Amino acid sequence: MTWLRTGAWHPLHGIDENNANEVAGLLAYIRALQRQLNLSVILVHHTRKNGAAGIAAGQALRGSSDLHAFGDSNLYLKRTKDRLLLSSEHRAAPASPPVYLELVATNAQMAHLEVVAELQDPKPTNLSEQVLSLLADGAVLTRARLRDLLGVKNERLGQALESLEQAGRLRHTPAGWQRVD
Repeated sequence: MTWLRTGAWHPLHGIDENNANEVAGLLAYIRALQRQLNLSVILVHHTRKNGAAGIAAGQALRGSSDLHAFGDSNLYLKRTKDRLLLSSEHRAAPASPPVYLELVATNAQMAHLEVVAELQDPKPTNLSEQVLSLLADGAVLTRARLRDLLGVKNERLGQALESLEQAGRLRHTPAGWQRVD
């Protein structure tokens, strides 16, 4: 179901989004309105759950491929851990480089999206380097917090912590793991 925003949300259609003929008819109507009224149209749609890795964002849209083809400029948001990755496609221009967005709460009532540039921030390649990076500048973190931040299995993290401790790079304190510099 697609919704139309005109002061309130209203259902725009009840068609089968997997049926190319039905979708093409709806999109033709929207395009005719766009041209007749000389306005911009923004369609908000969603991707398939568990889309195949490595495919273009537009190819992961649910339903008919006509939805992807309809856009002159398409923006895609994808969640990556604690941020959103914004990428684009344009019919008549090269795509802009993707950017990361973070939701920033300025206070209990206000939040906004902020563009985060990661030009010179390469992610450490192996787990031990990632652990050491998180424990830089005197940080002390519990094993559970490290596991949450790294998104790894407990057994794999345990092996990395043990190896780093044996190498004299980390020590375990009552408060958590700490880097030895």
